[in-house]
Amino acid sequence: MQADNIRKNPGKIIGSFLSGNFPAGQDIELLRKIITLNLIILIGSLFTFILGMIAFAQKNMLLGGVDFLVFFILLGLFYYMKTRQNYTVSARFGVIIIGLFYTYLIFNGGVHNTAFLWLLTYPPIVLFLLGNRHGAKISLGFIAVVLTALIFRNALHIPAFYSKDILIRFVAVYVSIHFISYAMEGIRSLVQRQMKQINIELEQLNKEKETLISELRNSIDEIKTLQGILPICARCKKIRNDHGYWEQVEEYMHVHSNVKFSHSICPECRVELYPELKANKTD
Repeated sequence: MQADNIRKNPGKIIGSFLSGNFPAGQDIELLRKIITLNLIILIGSLFTFILGMIAFAQKNMLLGGVDFLVFFILLGLFYYMKTRQNYTVSARFGVIIIGLFYTYLIFNGGVHNTAFLWLLTYPPIVLFLLGNRHGAKISLGFIAVVLTALIFRNALHIPAFYSKDILIRFVAVYVSIHFISYAMEGIRSLVQRQMKQINIELEQLNKEKETLISELRNSIDEIKTLQGILPICARCKKIRNDHGYWEQVEEYMHVHSNVKFSHSICPECRVELYPELKANKTD
């Protein structure tokens, strides 16, 4: 039965695996960040393992060792996320590890000086994990530090060498990805805020609707109480209530309908009780 559910709902299984032990009903924005971070960790672990094996096969022991070191660090970070659910610490630590790893790659050059291509993934990673406010500063600061180091590569004894044509195009692509990611994250945040506001308004409308329904039910109950046949005394006009007691008409109506009475005397009763007064005299 469980195997059938897994085959029928593979998306739910993958989502549950990426979200970890995230409790249901919590902030959906935090869930998005946790899934994004876990996805980045797992993809990074996969490729660092594969590229590490390739580096060892090519006798590049230093690069292979660094790849495997990052691979084990990412696995540890994934385990930490699954057990502690501390997104803030995990995201900041992950951004630092990835930044250091990318810095090593561009300074080392990797295989045929192609490792710098990995840096193009850094802007969306930091912007999606940390948000535009902090992510933009880290992304632009990172590329500024890297370019400064490459400009003074001889003084810093950096082994990798990139032509000016490559650096110019690399920076152009990096900045383009940065601002596209910045815009996407900004739009997503805006939509998220609008959805939260809509949810708040919907909750308020639901509360008002429940209040209105409650008031209508009370009104219906009051109307029902006044429906049907009322036992009334033929002489004194008292009404017998549900408990068998006789009440004045005024009291009964006030209790069951909130109607208040003001007393006066009709013209017929006035003539009968006060014949000395003119019958046509108004109150």
